[in-house]
Amino acid sequence: YQGYGHNPDDAPPATHCDKLLIQLLRQELGYTGLIVSDSTSMIGL
Repeated sequence: YQGYGHNPDDAPPATHCDKLLIQLLRQELGYTGLIVSDSTSMIGL
């Protein structure tokens, strides 16, 4: 995502990114529903 353009491998998984989940989805876009993230290659948390 934006801010990690210089080295995208340094970006945390989206499921761990408060800036993406809270700031963008909730505050900027006004989303109030359930957020579900899926990655078949990611090890369980």
